Amino acid sequence: MSSEEVAADTGNQGETEVKDNRKPRWIMLESNPEVMNPFIEKLGCPQEWCFSDCFGLSEELLATVPQPVLGVVLLYPTTKHKELKVEEEQRIKEQGQELSDKIYFMKQIVGMACGSIAVMHILINALISGKVEFPADSTLRDFYKQTKDLTIEDRGKELGYFEAIATAHRKAGKKGQTKHDDFVKSDFHFIAFVEMDGCLYEMDGTKAFPVNHRKTTPETFLQDTAMLIQTKFINQAKEGEQFFNVLTFGKKPSGDAFGGFVDTPVEISDDSVAAITAMGFEVEAAKNALLVCAGNVESALNYLLSA
Repeated sequence: MSSEEVAADTGNQGETEVKDNRKPRWIMLESNPEVMNPFIEKLGCPQEWCFSDCFGLSEELLATVPQPVLGVVLLYPTTKHKELKVEEEQRIKEQGQELSDKIYFMKQIVGMACGSIAVMHILINALISGKVEFPADSTLRDFYKQTKDLTIEDRGKELGYFEAIATAHRKAGKKGQTKHDDFVKSDFHFIAFVEMDGCLYEMDGTKAFPVNHRKTTPETFLQDTAMLIQTKFINQAKEGEQFFNVLTFGKKPSGDAFGGFVDTPVEISDDSVAAITAMGFEVEAAKNALLVCAGNVESALNYLLSA
């Protein structure tokens, strides 16, 4: 794009200007298919592909996710993982790792853009692998053409000057229900997982490189990623850090375009939500669990406790 967005720093929402001596800063996206799907539509993603909620990592709940799944987005609290990140990068630098020459990766230069970068890591690698065909004049394909031969740092910088993506991000950010100030005060971060050439990659724009975790297949990618999220992120979280959110990118499910898996409406009573929040869970988590468990409080509690 021709300028970088500094509205979050200046207070001038919707205005942009070039500031070569500072990093651009965007509004953080909400981890919600109703936010992500309009965003990827603006990037030119074909309508048969979308982001969907993943309501849990158990075998039963993963079985409800529409296939094929080409990518996974994770929103997680970073407090504990800042230390683990340094250890991991040092180990990889010392021991090395195998990386596919097809994998596309960019560094995060734009502040608060980790959600968009996670999404673009999934979409661009889906384009490269031939799994998703983007129109020749699509915004995503244009960005890929302009950045494919750049360094990972310059790709991240170019994102800050790509007007079409910045505009799409800004519009998507305004669709969320979470206040921008709450995001700024939080310590959450988006990353993505993709499969390329039979390997499962973690794509985190704050790291020096993609991380090749293990062998996988398109058929087992979702299950392998769920196991990785459970062991590396959820099990390693500090006490009290219970909020993790997972979205999957794949074929649009029948019915609701934004990832609902329940064919008939489920009535969720205030009393049921109150019974679950009384156990220490957030309201949104309680509602999601009740939706997954058809309104049954006991099943919803067991679902949340096993997540």
